[in-house]
Amino acid sequence: MLIGSHDDTAGTSGGLFFRRSRGTEAAPTPLSSGDRIGLINFTAFDGGTGYDGAAHIRVLAAADHFTGSDTSDSPGLISLWTTPDGSSTIAERVRITSDGALFMKEIAGNPATLAGFAGIIAKDSGGTTELYAFDGAGVDTILSSHPSRIIDASGDPLDPSPWFMVSSSHFTGIRVVMYLSNYMRYVSGLPVSSTQFIWYESLPNSEMRSRTIWKKRARREAIQAYKQGILDASPTIELTLAQATRFIEDTTAERYFENVTRKVLDPETGLVVERTRRVARRRQVAAGTFSHKLRQGVTIDPETGVFSRDRRIADVPTPATGEIEFPDLPRWVRDRIGNDFGGEVR
Repeated sequence: MLIGSHDDTAGTSGGLFFRRSRGTEAAPTPLSSGDRIGLINFTAFDGGTGYDGAAHIRVLAAADHFTGSDTSDSPGLISLWTTPDGSSTIAERVRITSDGALFMKEIAGNPATLAGFAGIIAKDSGGTTELYAFDGAGVDTILSSHPSRIIDASGDPLDPSPWFMVSSSHFTGIRVVMYLSNYMRYVSGLPVSSTQFIWYESLPNSEMRSRTIWKKRARREAIQAYKQGILDASPTIELTLAQATRFIEDTTAERYFENVTRKVLDPETGLVVERTRRVARRRQVAAGTFSHKLRQGVTIDPETGVFSRDRRIADVPTPATGEIEFPDLPRWVRDRIGNDFGGEVR
């Protein structure tokens, strides 16, 4: 579907509009909190009998609309949903509230590390949802300054507001914990129960990442991006006559007659009787000649006579060694990995 607009006015464009009310079209009434206003749904064939949801975008009424005397009150929120790998159950991931705040749903564990990407995630830390920065080197650093798990285990009872910084490297397997508020209390001459302000922990295997597996996936993604770049730059491929056409036998319509017997009610006797009549039919038969027919998806330029079709990813050859640069983890991570962990990349 193409939504286009051709106008010299800056504010004019193609658009997609959703309209919703309660009641009826003739007598609409305002929405209530939680009513869905619009939905864009993305589904994919499940390989069996139907299509499952992969992602969708919802817009909901964030509160009751047009309350009291306020006839311009129509708060809304946007909710983004995706389906995780290995599941068919779609789940909410991100919500933008009516006042502009952006919230992320807590995820289990750590996301896959993507070469060339960094992100922000929300995950559990001792029963409290905390915000983390997650970079392409497999390091997550807590952005919330009060991690409940760490405070409950190591917080100084003399510290009125414990403040920690926690950073975990999932390739080296090391977590560093810095007790910043206790350190500031110490250097300021305030009483502290312990002068240990930084320590290291080993990550469990379930949180480890493999550089070898990561590089394999990063290589696949780099090759895919290389091929996609060629597709974007040259979306069609020229074909020869032999590639563009099939040489098939022509057919022609032939008229023939067939006796058809039907059971009918005899209006005079009231009995069910058989009646046979000749019915003219048509069928396609070989004409004895052959013609070139365009293959599916092939077009011909009416001005140049050139055959072409959309270029597919399979048409683009895999780049030769040295033709593109494959990503790797930063040097500081590689220098500290030692024996690579052989687990799964998440």
